[in-house]
Amino acid sequence: MKTITFYDWLVSQKMTFNTANKYKNLALKFEQWADNQEIISKKITYPELLNFVDECKKQGNASRTIQLKIAVLRKYFEFIKHKNNPAQELTIKGVTRIIPTNLLSQIQLDNLYKNYQENGLSGKRNKIILSMIIYQCVAIKELNVIEVTDVDLEKGTIYIPACGRSNSRTMQLKPFQILQIQDYLLKIRPAILGLFPKETNYLFVSLGSGKSLQNATSILLPKIKQHEPLLTGFKQIKSSIITIWIGKYGLRKTQYFCGHKYVSSTERYKTTHLEEMKSQLDELHPF
Repeated sequence: MKTITFYDWLVSQKMTFNTANKYKNLALKFEQWADNQEIISKKITYPELLNFVDECKKQGNASRTIQLKIAVLRKYFEFIKHKNNPAQELTIKGVTRIIPTNLLSQIQLDNLYKNYQENGLSGKRNKIILSMIIYQCVAIKELNVIEVTDVDLEKGTIYIPACGRSNSRTMQLKPFQILQIQDYLLKIRPAILGLFPKETNYLFVSLGSGKSLQNATSILLPKIKQHEPLLTGFKQIKSSIITIWIGKYGLRKTQYFCGHKYVSSTERYKTTHLEEMKSQLDELHPF
C-alpha cells in the first residue's frame, strides 16, 4: 500500500499543485531543522516551536515569511496527527492584517437577494447561487465543488465539501431555497445540460463547455451592484455575514458555519476586536 505523502495529502485537500509543492518544500526544511535539533516532529512542544521561529528571525526572515511558515506547519502537524498542534494559535507580531470595513447590514444583504430579478436559465441559476452566498456564506470556489447529492431537500440541508483552506460543513437551507433548488434540479439544471451536454455531478453547471462558474459569478456581481452602491465585491458580503453571525451565534458556531479551520480566522471579524484594531491603527497612523 502506497504511503500518503504530505504533498499528496495537501492535494487531496483541494490545494493547488503549486501551493502544495511550496508547502512540501517548506515542511522539508522544518524537518531538517528538527533533525539537527534532535527533535521528533510529532512530539515537538510549543517552546521548541518558538525556537524554530527565533532561528527564522536570525536568518533574516521577514515577519510575513515566518507567518507563512507557521501556516505550513499548522497543516503539517495536522497531517502527521500531532496531538496538540503547537502552531495552531501561534501568530507573529508585526504582520499587517486587513481590517474588514464597509460592512453591510442584514437588511442590505436581504435586499441584494430580493432585488436581483433575472429571468432565463442563467438568471434562475444565479438567483440560487446568490442565495447560497448570502445565507450559507458559500465561497465562490466552494460553488464549484458542491454536488447534486450534497443537497437533502427532505432535511432542508446542504453539505458544503472541504475546499482549499475551508472545512466541510452541513448548513440549513431557508424554506424559500428548498423550493427554488427543487425547481432547479427538476427543470433548470436539466435544461442547461440539454443545451450544453456534459457529464457532471456538480450542482451548479455552466452555460458552455467548461465546468467553472467564474463567468457566472463575474456577470452576477455587476448586476447586484446596481441595487447596492456600497457593494464592492463578494469578499465584502462574506465579511458582513461573518460579523453578523458572530453577534448572533458566537465565535465557535460561526467558525463551523464558515468552514474556518481555526477560530482565530473567525475572531478577526469580531466587532469589538475590529474596533480595537482600528483604534491601534489610528494611534500608529493618525490621519
